Amino acid sequence: MTDVLREQLQLALGTGYTLERELGGGGMSRVFVARDVALHRDVVVKVLHPDLAAGLSAERFTREIQLAASLQQANIVPLLSAGATDGLPYYTMPFVKGRSLRERLARDGTVPITEAISIVRDVARALSYAHAEGVVHRDIKPENILLSGDAAVVTDFGIAKALAASKTQAPGGTLTKTGTSIGTPAYMAPEQAAGDSATDHRADLYALGCVAYELLSGAAPFADRAPRQLLAAHMSEVPAPLAATRPDVPPALAQLVARCLEKDPDARPQTARAVLTALDAATGPSAPTASGVSVVRAPRRRALLAGATVALVAALGLVGWVLRTRASTPAAATTSANAAPALTADGIAVLPFESLGDSADAYFADGITDAVRGRLMQLSGVRVIARASVQQYRGTSKTPAQIARELGVRYLLTGTVRWDKVPAGGTGAAARSRVQVSPELVEVTPDGAAQGRWQQSFDAELRDVFRMQGEIAGRAVDGMHVALGSTDRARVEAVPVAADAAGYDLYLRGVAAIDGGANSSTPALRRALGYFEQAVARDTSVAEWWASLAMTAAHLYGGTPDPALAERARAAAARTRALDPTGAPGHLAMGAYHRLVKRDNVRALTEYEAATRAAPGDAVAAAAVAIAQRAVGQFEPALAAFRRAAVLDPRSPVAHLNVAATLIWLRRYDEARASAARFLALTPSNLTAVQVRVLTDLARGDLAGARRVLADAAGDVAPAALAADMAFADLGWSLDDSGQRLALSLGPDAFDGDRAQWGIVRAQLHHWRGDTAQARVWADTARVHFAQQLRAAPSNATLHGLHGLALAYLGRRVEAAAEAERIVALMPVAQDAFVDPYVDHLRARIYQLGGEREKALNALERVLSVPYWVSGASLRIDPTFAPLRGHPRFERLTAGR
Repeated sequence: MTDVLREQLQLALGTGYTLERELGGGGMSRVFVARDVALHRDVVVKVLHPDLAAGLSAERFTREIQLAASLQQANIVPLLSAGATDGLPYYTMPFVKGRSLRERLARDGTVPITEAISIVRDVARALSYAHAEGVVHRDIKPENILLSGDAAVVTDFGIAKALAASKTQAPGGTLTKTGTSIGTPAYMAPEQAAGDSATDHRADLYALGCVAYELLSGAAPFADRAPRQLLAAHMSEVPAPLAATRPDVPPALAQLVARCLEKDPDARPQTARAVLTALDAATGPSAPTASGVSVVRAPRRRALLAGATVALVAALGLVGWVLRTRASTPAAATTSANAAPALTADGIAVLPFESLGDSADAYFADGITDAVRGRLMQLSGVRVIARASVQQYRGTSKTPAQIARELGVRYLLTGTVRWDKVPAGGTGAAARSRVQVSPELVEVTPDGAAQGRWQQSFDAELRDVFRMQGEIAGRAVDGMHVALGSTDRARVEAVPVAADAAGYDLYLRGVAAIDGGANSSTPALRRALGYFEQAVARDTSVAEWWASLAMTAAHLYGGTPDPALAERARAAAARTRALDPTGAPGHLAMGAYHRLVKRDNVRALTEYEAATRAAPGDAVAAAAVAIAQRAVGQFEPALAAFRRAAVLDPRSPVAHLNVAATLIWLRRYDEARASAARFLALTPSNLTAVQVRVLTDLARGDLAGARRVLADAAGDVAPAALAADMAFADLGWSLDDSGQRLALSLGPDAFDGDRAQWGIVRAQLHHWRGDTAQARVWADTARVHFAQQLRAAPSNATLHGLHGLALAYLGRRVEAAAEAERIVALMPVAQDAFVDPYVDHLRARIYQLGGEREKALNALERVLSVPYWVSGASLRIDPTFAPLRGHPRFERLTAGR
């Protein structure tokens, strides 16, 4: 900006205001102080920066902030007026005497606890009032909190929402700007950072948690990281416990802040009013002190190792399959999963369509995108990139050439969607709502040139949206110059029996609740289940809706074995099969039921193989087969299927994780290392990515190499989180001395508040470091807490094993050996070849610590005879088995492996 802008702004304000001086610029605007001539008062005028104003509808911006201007509450700085000068929107508000919270923190760092509580309470009051009026802030941060007298007041209410809405409403908006998250990375909720269309008022509560954390600790969560790393941390990492930096924070207050910082919105306080209530309880006269309370949480099931969780992660994507396609076809020739795929003439990526309507309706545009992608996946000879790999390009600034190169395709299909709803109440109102879709096909030639090949607008009532989806897919194929036979043409443009329009909307809301299968949290799955049940209640004839219901119920049962969920999964899968006996949805639904409810991997594999015959080109269907194959011990076929999935989903970290983990279990370490590196490159701040890469070196016996990987990861992952993760997975011995000491400095919160896990981790670390006295002390702590957990879950084999490990560290060898035998008796009859070797590995550790060498060697022999990450080379560097070195049988077992 120049002084020309100031002159233009003065002209726009007229004679009613006189610009006097400029304040420091805000994050989104340039800020001036002006004099209100009539009322003899100062006001603040904020003019949006040109980069934010680009492509923005000033009229829409003004209209959007009218609602925010109606807010009248003591802790809210009201908006006075809004307008535009030379296309740059501005708005005015009262001048508040005082300073910002940012200035306060910059001067003093932390603030007294009583003052911090007062500030948080004032902001929560402002949020409670605004949320009740339908206004979400979306940019709560210290810069937008002003301290005036004894009160904190919040400024810029509704501005971020107005920016987002007017951006999407602006004519000529581009694909690369769509979905850009307005806000500040250091205080941005995970769903907001991801551009989730379902982001609501609970994002403000996450930001409030960030502010409270900074007030109490002196730094925002994950401070001093680059923006990319910062956003990744908000999505995947847990902030260091407040008690570690501020021991005098009342535990209940620290717990409230931690709840506000939960990744899943459903796990946070659900309203600002609930925050106020909890704040009063945490800080009232009867609130417990820091020295007198230990917070008890439900124990978390211990992860066997990084790879052992892969099956569940990938299986959750099965729901997403039904949500995005009806059928699929053979994939293009397989390429290496460890390198970017080559540009192919047949490849196409359907990028997220932009929603031009209310931001709350963005899920509908996603549904249209998924449906068009699903139509294209029915064609032979056309490779269609899977959903997980294209979702990351929502709001990207990358060029079409960059996107095409990264995905290995020649064509990109983009589009905009406007949904004009008919107000509810009239007969058939939902069906009569109109949908306008404007797709564009872009071709990227091998020299990087991007050319538009086809563009057209489609307009129809909601009841005709299925016909529209087929027409769009058919025209896109024509634009790619792919010759379609009559069968393929009929398949891609087929119009199914008309489904209930309101039911279709409910179905799409279910899709959005789990982000097309990417969100596997229990609250998200339960929300989706409710939507799917409502959808099938309105229309019982749609197989895909029943399949989604079946798989969602099955996955919920996998986490909570509720007989009612099991019956829902079975009945819905059977209904899907009845409606579509040969289609992939029925087989996928029944496969999920057998795998997750009945624990029958053999039957599940039969169903998944039938699904891939109906949909041989779908990445998630291929992964489903691979998971079941691996569970029944078919590791080589599973590897081929996982690699096929990675070709179809080249930017999905989970796809490369599955390849890497399977290669590690097959002890093909050189190949595994390359796949693990690809996984880590896609998600460098992911703890599992680091752990899998470390495993490839440990399995080769290269402890120094593993420690180099850990050291290199320090720039992307918080050292404390990494140390805790490695120790939590029984890999604490791979940490160097400083890493082990860091792990020993962590409290129970670093281990999900589970004192049993905390105790066993500390016992192991002390034992490896030669301090057997401390190892016994902490083993006894673990023993006590594992015994408590076993009273609630007496049939949990893993808990018995860990209890036995604690007893072994205590030297109670008879009791420890009894637990080692008990876990075998408790293992399910239908075993999983990918997970089960952990049991023998755990038993070997128990026997070795108890001095029963032959039993330990028997268990190790079984471990080495089946696919698993442990190798002879890793056993030779694992300090747990150091006493066996030199034993003839141990040397024979580990030689050359």
